[in-house]
This record gives sequence, C-alpha cells and structure tokens, in this order.
Amino acid sequence: MTNINGIDYSAAEAFTRINRLLLKRGVQLVVSGLDIQSEIGQALTNVGLFEDEREVQIFVTLNEALEHCENRLLTALYKHQEHRSTRRKTSHLDVPTAKDRGSSQGYPPELMISSPRRSQLQRVAQTTVDENPSGSSKWQTFKQPLPLMLQIFEDLSSKTEDFWYRATPYFGRITYPQGSVLFSFGDRPAGFYLLEEGLMRAEYELPQGSFTELV
Repeated sequence: MTNINGIDYSAAEAFTRINRLLLKRGVQLVVSGLDIQSEIGQALTNVGLFEDEREVQIFVTLNEALEHCENRLLTALYKHQEHRSTRRKTSHLDVPTAKDRGSSQGYPPELMISSPRRSQLQRVAQTTVDENPSGSSKWQTFKQPLPLMLQIFEDLSSKTEDFWYRATPYFGRITYPQGSVLFSFGDRPAGFYLLEEGLMRAEYELPQGSFTELV
C-alpha cells in the first residue's frame, strides 16, 4: 500500500467487508507496505480492520508479506502430504465413489467457474499434493540422519545409502527455538546443517537494500 496517498471511510470499510468474506472461506488477509501510524493505517484501524478477531497480518515490506504467505503454503502442503501418506499406510482400501471423482468436491460453488486457467491450476495443485516426499518408503526403516541425507542429496548424487551411512556419526540432532540465528556474515563456519523440520530464512544486507529468502 506504499503507493496509496489517502483513503476515505467508505474505502476503509470496504476492506472490512472483504476481510469478512475471506474469513468465511478460511483465507487470511495480508497487508504490506503499511505504516500503522500513518493516515491510511489510522483510517483502517478506526474501522476495526486490525482487531485481533479479524486475523489480518501487517508487514512493512512486500518481501516479508510474500515470505509469510510462502510459509503458510508450505505448512499446508506438508500437512496435506503427511495426511495422505498416513491414509496410504492403512490396511484397507478406499473405494472411490462418484462423489469422490467430482472436481468440485471441497470447493465453494462460486469458485468452480469453468475456465482453462482454473482447471490447470486445480490440476497443478492436486499433482503437488499427491507427490510423495523425496524420502520414499524404502528409507523409513533407517535411523536418522540417514533418511534425511538420502532425501536431500537424492537429486544431487547417485551414491547409495552405504556411502552416506559412513557420514552419520558426524551428525547430531539440535533443536533451535523460533528466531534463533545460526550464523551471521563474517562468522567462521562451525557446522554443516541439514534441516529436518521447520523453515530457515536468510537475510541479506545489500547496497540495493535488505533482502530475505527461504533456504
């Protein structure tokens, strides 16, 4: 919202109506480039847009807002994949019904307007969720960190588990609280990290400005 110079009451109230519609569908409104103390920030605050029950997220920069959205999408993806993987391990088989085959299952009717682009997006989303994580079932009997190493280096090396097993004694599991800094620019390398669970963010201070990305 950095390019917006002003906002009147009716426009501010429109944001609250949009947010109510999004909340009914389980969608979170994300606002970027907004100073809460500015005239626009105060106008949106006065109509109650930023009350706790509204669940609106505010970020100073667009990059931070996109990172937040990416984190939510990755979390949802991993949960869906874990759920589907658990269902595949059950001893019985689910027989698909005619209702299961319908493409509109689980989607509000107003979102199922037929179009080539929407159909393609739906196919891509379904394919992504259906993809098994790189660590296939053949590694599940191995003790960590061997399955994690095989998963990470599967596309980078043709070495088998016998090769990577020799490196396992040099790794140990460490849990870091959220917000921990593993290393900063200029620090001497003190370890080789494999991320088993969670998300890691890299922050850069460049002549062009600050930049962050998930790695």
